[in-house]
Amino acid sequence: MREQQERRIDLVARARIASAQVRGGASFDPGILADLLDGLVAALPDSEAAQTLNVAERRERKLQAELDRAVGACRSAWQSIGRFPGSVHDRAMARLERVLFPGRHPDYPQLDPRPPTAEAVEQIIADGLATLRAPAAIARDVTNLIDGGMA
Repeated sequence: MREQQERRIDLVARARIASAQVRGGASFDPGILADLLDGLVAALPDSEAAQTLNVAERRERKLQAELDRAVGACRSAWQSIGRFPGSVHDRAMARLERVLFPGRHPDYPQLDPRPPTAEAVEQIIADGLATLRAPAAIARDVTNLIDGGMA
């Protein structure tokens, strides 16, 4: 318990120094920032830290799966193009477009969904942030740690 309290005090001191550096306009080493954030997450109660890490890991796995799918489609299209020019090339490119742009209409590109307006993007971001409970709790705990309180 005493070690954890000393670690929190150390993290608070490091966070204050980092905050002063950032406010002063100094460049900040991303490695130090990552270490500081890892320590702050470790100082949180286990359930919140685990929940936050699980969310981050799920998002990372989802992005990796999307990347793997796109890379596979690109590789397949490239191999098809190299072996069979002509109509096979066109089919390979169509398959590649379907994978890379799943919302695009194959025959009528003018029916593509339009990007959302700035107001719609702001609303989407606001709705997403409103549903995130754990990061809000983390922000509150970080603020408390920086102010010298308990997490």
